[in-house]
Amino acid sequence: MRDIHGNDVDQAKDTPDGGHTERRSLLKVTAALLGASLIPGISSRVMAEPADSENKAVSALGGQSSPSMGRFEARLQDVQILFVDLQDALTQGSRSVTPAALRNNAGVLAKIARLLGIPMTFSLVPVKGKPGELISELRPYSNAHNTSQRLLAPSFTDKTMVANLANNRRKTLIICGFAAEVAVLESALGAINAGYTVHIPVDVTGSASSRTESAVLRQMELAGALPTSIISLAAKWSPNFSEEPGASVLAAFSEIQTTN
Repeated sequence: MRDIHGNDVDQAKDTPDGGHTERRSLLKVTAALLGASLIPGISSRVMAEPADSENKAVSALGGQSSPSMGRFEARLQDVQILFVDLQDALTQGSRSVTPAALRNNAGVLAKIARLLGIPMTFSLVPVKGKPGELISELRPYSNAHNTSQRLLAPSFTDKTMVANLANNRRKTLIICGFAAEVAVLESALGAINAGYTVHIPVDVTGSASSRTESAVLRQMELAGALPTSIISLAAKWSPNFSEEPGASVLAAFSEIQTTN
C-alpha cells in the first residue's frame, strides 16, 4: 500500500511487532515439517549405531563374532588325538623330555582320551627294516583299525592314517610324539594344510635337543598350531572335577610327570 505521499509502506508495519510474529510462526511450521520428515531417518540411524558398536566391540574383544577364537576351544565333541612315532627304539633318544616321562605322559593322555571317548590314531615307522612297535603305555589303546605303518617321515603321506582321521569327522587334532623336529612338525604342517586345528601338548612331545625343539615349536606356532599341555586340554574337555568323568580326569593329573 502507499502512504499519502505515494510511497510504498510495508504492510507488516501495521502489526504491533512489525510482522515478526508472523515470520516466527512460519519458521516454526517449516521446522516442524522438516523435522517430521527427517527424524525417522535420524532415529533409525541412532537406533542402529549401538548395535553396530556392540558388534564391533564384541569382535575387538574376541567374542562370538571373531571366528579366530574358535581354534582355542578344543571342544570335546570335535577333538581327536594323533600319536606319532612313540616307539621304544625312538623315544629313548629324547632329551627335552626324559624318555620315561614322555612314555608315561603319553599313557596318561591316552587314559584321559578313553575316559572321555576321544578317538585316537597311532602312526608308526619301521626301524632297522622292522615294523615300528608302540611303547607299552599305548598298546592297550591300539588296534588294527586305528594304527598304521608308514615309510615316509611326513605322516600325512600315509593314506591309511589320513583316512582314519577323516572317518572320525573331528576337525581339532591333538598331535604328540617323537621327535618334534620331524614327525611332530611334519604331522602338524600336514594337518594344518588339510584343514585341521592343531594343538601340540609339549609334555607329550620329545626331542633330542631342547634348543631345536624350541625352534620347531615356534615354527609350528607360526604355522597356526597351538602349544599346550595335557592339563590345559583335559580341563577344557571335562571342567567339572566333582563328578565323573571329571573326577577320574583330575585323578589322572597326579600321574603326569612334570618336565622342565
